[in-house]
Amino acid sequence: MSGTRTAAFLTAAVLLCGQAARATGELRLKLDLDDKIVHLGTFDLRPMLRTEQRFRDQGMLLLKIFAGLRSDVLPWLTLEAYYAHKDMFYKDHEIWHMLVLDLILHFKLGPLTIADSNGNELHTQPEFAFYFYRYRNNLDLHFTPGLKWLRLWIADEIRVDADQARLNMNDAKVGIDLLAGKIVRFRLYYDLESKRRSKPDWQNTNVVQFMLILRLG
Repeated sequence: MSGTRTAAFLTAAVLLCGQAARATGELRLKLDLDDKIVHLGTFDLRPMLRTEQRFRDQGMLLLKIFAGLRSDVLPWLTLEAYYAHKDMFYKDHEIWHMLVLDLILHFKLGPLTIADSNGNELHTQPEFAFYFYRYRNNLDLHFTPGLKWLRLWIADEIRVDADQARLNMNDAKVGIDLLAGKIVRFRLYYDLESKRRSKPDWQNTNVVQFMLILRLG
């Protein structure tokens, strides 16, 4: 993508995110960054950093920072191991810590890329000596429509919490990726989030998400 096209997309994305968040319910801004430090054949090792911010009309409700390692162990298998610190402001200020191991299976079939992510999360809240295990499964389909700078995709993610022994969340997502060269990618998507953790009934939230993806090496 040219510099002019990139700037135009960023401007449109900011305006769209702001308008859509007011109309739907929640805006989430994300960053995903990694840098390749080891590359041996099909194996590589990349330090990774992620951030996530969630906003509603009353302001920021969540700040989440991830740090760890990502590795393409095999051509069809990626592993991620990281720590996450989460500050939540939905009601009172809550601080959570997370240890995560993700196993991501992926392969290409012509213009279609299929990825199945299996996440294993240990959530802890030291203040109350409380913890629980969560399993996450995310299946996404990416389609290349013949343009090098554009990807279309859909995904669905479920989350099962061991302490409540049930499926507590489902995210149905649809979006686009715009590639501004090998390093920079912009992701804009809509997420219908359904959750019922510690609640008797499902609650739906319409979410607009914007992610900046940087691959430095």
